[in-house]
Amino acid sequence: MENRFIQKFESKSDDELKYIAANPDSYAEDALEAAVYLLEERTGSNDSETTELRKKLERDKTANLEKEKIREKEFTAPKDLPKNVKMAAYLIYSSLGIGILKMAFIQYNIPDLAIKGTSIVTSLSIPAVLIFIAYQISLGKNWARITFSVLTILGFIVTPGIIVEQFIFADFLGFASVFQTIIQLIALILLWTTPVRDWFHTETFKKIGGPEVLDEMHFEEDDSEFNDLI
Repeated sequence: MENRFIQKFESKSDDELKYIAANPDSYAEDALEAAVYLLEERTGSNDSETTELRKKLERDKTANLEKEKIREKEFTAPKDLPKNVKMAAYLIYSSLGIGILKMAFIQYNIPDLAIKGTSIVTSLSIPAVLIFIAYQISLGKNWARITFSVLTILGFIVTPGIIVEQFIFADFLGFASVFQTIIQLIALILLWTTPVRDWFHTETFKKIGGPEVLDEMHFEEDDSEFNDLI
């Protein structure tokens, strides 16, 4: 058994090893494994206290693996994530890129509209939030999809006036804004296509009650169809 703690712990007493094994929050997993291993070597597998420590160690290992899987899942896109969701996320990133180009153009070509001082931080914070939302959408987070949709729809209310104003200052700004709006609209539509809505609907019920809830829903749907036939 390759474990650097075994040699280090060989000089420790049984009580010291039991203390280490009983305090998983204070020691690395290899240290806990070494402590239990040495206790088993000294007392044998029939010792009840050592057996309990081994069981506890295995339970903790399993729990830690589950936590790691959950953490990985939080930052990994589901394998069955609809292509429309991925495309929408890419479009949002593209829209943000256009927004940054517009900011740079204004900064260097229209001094009267240039952003200065603390306003730069404020202006950059908005793209930063949208980048985070786009990233969460690419991971299949429904709250991000809804948040983007609400923000985009609210933005469309003032967009026509902004586009007209930007055409007055420079054609580049106006056309860039039109293109940016079209990209955002396509992303919004993609996020609410039928396959995407169905996928998020299924994912929501998985989180609420697992496969049993989905089976129950399908049973109720089949039952209602049967009643309609009657």
